[in-house]
Amino acid sequence: MWKDAGHGEARRDAGEERTGIAFTDALARSISLALPTPIAASAGIVFTFDPATGAFVRETSVAGQLFLERAQPVGRGRWNVSVTYQRVKVDAFDGHDIERLEDRGIREANGDVVGFPRFGLDLETHQVAFSATYGLTDQADLNLTVPVLFSELRNRLLQRNPDGTLLPFAVSGTEFITRTIFEDTKVALRLWFKVGYLMLTSKKGISALQIHRVIFGEESGSDHHTSWYMCHRWRAAMQGDAFPLSGVVEVDETHLGGKDRNRHKNKKSQATRDAAGPQLPGRTIGYKKVRVIGAIARKGNVVAKVIGAMGAETKADFVRQAVSENVSLVATDEDHAYDYVRKDMPHEAVHHGAGEYVRDNVHTNNIESFWSLLKRGVMGTYHRISKDYLPLYLNEFSFRHNHRHDPDMFGTLVTTCG
Repeated sequence: MWKDAGHGEARRDAGEERTGIAFTDALARSISLALPTPIAASAGIVFTFDPATGAFVRETSVAGQLFLERAQPVGRGRWNVSVTYQRVKVDAFDGHDIERLEDRGIREANGDVVGFPRFGLDLETHQVAFSATYGLTDQADLNLTVPVLFSELRNRLLQRNPDGTLLPFAVSGTEFITRTIFEDTKVALRLWFKVGYLMLTSKKGISALQIHRVIFGEESGSDHHTSWYMCHRWRAAMQGDAFPLSGVVEVDETHLGGKDRNRHKNKKSQATRDAAGPQLPGRTIGYKKVRVIGAIARKGNVVAKVIGAMGAETKADFVRQAVSENVSLVATDEDHAYDYVRKDMPHEAVHHGAGEYVRDNVHTNNIESFWSLLKRGVMGTYHRISKDYLPLYLNEFSFRHNHRHDPDMFGTLVTTCG
């Protein structure tokens, strides 16, 4: 989960490549639909079969447009059958060289913007026309032409070498989703994207059943477990890269699992302890809640993690990983486990047990606000979350919080699908 800046840069480049492949596919389709169909632009020479000699005889002295005009009629009661082929290669579209498309630029010190060709398209259209002409009279013919048109689109991604040069390599549609969350899927990508978009626009999350009703419909015949699987794949992609937090950081822990007083009588903790009988020294039966610890930077990102124990060593290890060494302040509650993280760490605590929640710049209100949003999602949207899948839900809530100011949040999510 914890990666240095070098790994983050490599992952960001990989995300840009995946985004570029989708961009070129969409652009290729747009160009092919916008191209004019050259049905009447084909030229050729007319031949007729001479039964006397058993050979084809050239009739036209000048090649003309077969579908618009003919050098002479075929004659009364005579047939003329022809097949024509035409190939058109597109090098530019709307004044742009489609073989070297620029998708981004870098502004140099002098103010000039230098574009980098990262994508390319090879676009060709092929036309095969079958034509049959029958001579009604010596001066009038009846013609039937059936054109068959198809386009051949090949997109190329210009990949950067270690020395900084760009080399093209072919990318097929299958390779586009290989080693991504979409690999081996039978669901259309547009439905995947709709599910991901709905998850990002729901502040407290959206259940798989609601996804199933909105995207597939009650009468679609598909099982809601398909939506459940898709949601979990998106949550796995939301993990991303986490970097140490800096500035003023708040650290706190919470428990998920419901209040003991709301449980059924035979599932309350006291009933469970009575049924289990006396325990060995050092062993207890708790409330069976899941422990979660998190850290948040003021007006910044949040990091949350499921932990098995609330001991001092566990909390100290999390803080060492989540908090940068040049942090200006670490604010926690009165738990003394945070006193042993690092001797030189600027640490201040508020004493909740004594009714103290804010002292100058020391408080944990931001991380507690995140816990509140997470629990509202559990209680109001999901109702119950398995301990095994809780890390995925933490990914979801953390990703939405960390990219709340990103105008292209969905585009950022797509780049993490690998």
